[in-house]
Amino acid sequence: MLGGAMRQAGMLAAACEFALENNVTRLSDDHDNALSVAQGLAAIPGINCDVSAVQTNMVFMTVEEDSKVLQFQKYMAEHGILIMGGQIIRLVTHLDVDAATIEKTIVLSRAFFE
Repeated sequence: MLGGAMRQAGMLAAACEFALENNVTRLSDDHDNALSVAQGLAAIPGINCDVSAVQTNMVFMTVEEDSKVLQFQKYMAEHGILIMGGQIIRLVTHLDVDAATIEKTIVLSRAFFE
């Protein structure tokens, strides 16, 4: 009853199984990257990001001026960084997000809000 509406649930299960068997040891890298991006974003005027709330690979932020959210998302997309969200934006680090991408995100964000 709970999963009956999901089609191809086995494909999702296979991805989860692969992650558990191959990527658990590197989760700390994702958590460290999330903390780095949170610290960088928290230092930028115009962005609110609570560094103490970062406990996993997810970072939550808000843009102080609501009118700038869509412009910020468009600006970042033009530079290869996809950010989606509304009032609260969630950033997630994962296997394909390295330290260079974190630095690029911080630098571009700083440039946008200056």
